[in-house]
Order: sequence, then structure tokens, then C-alpha cells
Amino acid sequence: MAHEISMTNGRPSIAYFGETPWHRLGTKLDAPATAQEAIVAAGLDYEATLQPIQTNLGTAVPQRKAVVRSDTGVVLGVVGNSYVPVQNQQAFSFLDSVVGDGSLGYHTAGALGTGERVWILAKLPSDIRLKDSEDVTEKFLLLINSHDGGSALRVFFTPIRVVCANTLGAVTDRCVAPVGRYWHVKADIFQIERIIPFYPFSRDRAKLSILLKPLALYRLTFGQPRQVELVDHLLTNIPESRIAAIRSKLMINLSPILYQRPQNRA
Repeated sequence: MAHEISMTNGRPSIAYFGETPWHRLGTKLDAPATAQEAIVAAGLDYEATLQPIQTNLGTAVPQRKAVVRSDTGVVLGVVGNSYVPVQNQQAFSFLDSVVGDGSLGYHTAGALGTGERVWILAKLPSDIRLKDSEDVTEKFLLLINSHDGGSALRVFFTPIRVVCANTLGAVTDRCVAPVGRYWHVKADIFQIERIIPFYPFSRDRAKLSILLKPLALYRLTFGQPRQVELVDHLLTNIPESRIAAIRSKLMINLSPILYQRPQNRA
């Protein structure tokens, strides 16, 4: 399989820190990048825009839209009307928001094809060392997004350093399921549901425990569409000194009910 790195005006859309990739393409970084630095260095500072479609005879196709790359005008894919692009800036900043402790350093980023598939790879702070061995396995957090309607935004934990279509495919083929998804639909209501699973893997474990049980109760009472309002309220308006008391009151006991046996009467 070829590397499939996107080329724009003769420039390969990839940036990397550390070892030069096997295809020897891309912009070499002097240090691990921020999300914004990775976007610029890899040439991913474009947007996926939605444009109406019509036939050669000028007949409109109202059920479908074309996803067009803003800087080159290339059509990246054809999607339904419910599809909403997740822009590169938004997608890459997503990892910053879910980890939130500044510990991520981005080692590679790039685009495949004509820019319809993008990725960014972050190095996690700690490595895995095998017992009684000098072998060390690096840990990465990989975000993959598409602009052609082919897949959701997905995030994987992986020991594989992604630098091309081959290595990207190795991650998606080996992983049973990603640790998170974000579908391309008009639904800000999905944001919290997609972010919460990442908290156990970050250093913000306290935030996870604060959110989960009130969120479950709130969804039972008001339904999913208003859960974002609850989380925003919990994180911005409730003092930390009150959180433990509120959490204990909202805790739902799902253990079996213990019935007392009637005592024998003499």
C-alpha cells in the first residue's frame, strides 16, 4: 500500500517530531507541537464546506451536499443533509479539551488522499516497560477524522506511531473499538456523552466522579437533550465544598432490596 499522503501544491500534508517517516515526506518539528502548531505545519489549516449539488442539466439534488475543501476547491465527498463537518481545528482541539492538563505533545499530524481523512497523534506522558526487560513501548493517543462522510471522528489508544495510510490502517484493524466517537450530526447534546469516557484516562479523575451520577439522574428526569446544561452548571456554579454533599444526595442505590423475615411468634 502507498503512503497516500495528501499533496497540496507539491507540499505533503504531514508534520512529524522525532524519527523521519519511511516515506521521507513532511515538515520536521523541532519539538512536540501544540494542536494549532500541528495544523499549520501539516498544511491542515483548511475547512470542509458544504455546497449544494446539481446535475449536468442544472437540476438540484436537495437530498445531498458536496463537501468541498476551502483552499483547493476539491470535492472531498458527498453527504446527506444531516451531516455537519467537524473542522480540523475543532477536531484537534478536542483532545486538548478532554485531557485538559497540558500533558499532551503532538508528534505527527497529516492528511490522506485529497484531504478527506486527517489524523493527529499525541504522545502520552508515560511509557510501558515490560517486566524484567529493557524494552519500552510508547503510548499514543490517536484522533482520526473524515470529511467524506465515511466515518465518525474516532480516538484510539495505540503503541503505533502513525505516519501514513499503512500505519493508520494498522491501528484501526487491530483495535476492536475506539475509546470514543463523535458523529457528524447537528447535536451538541452528544458532546458530554462523548467526552466523559475520556476522563478516566486523563489526570482529571475528580471531574469524572463529580459528573457521572448527577448526569445519570438528570438524564432519567429530563432526558438527554438537557444534560449539557447540567454539566455546565455543576462545573461553573457549585463550590467544591458542596460537591461531595450534593453527590451523596444524588447517588442512586441499585443494590437488591433486603426483606426482613417475619419473626416467629411464640
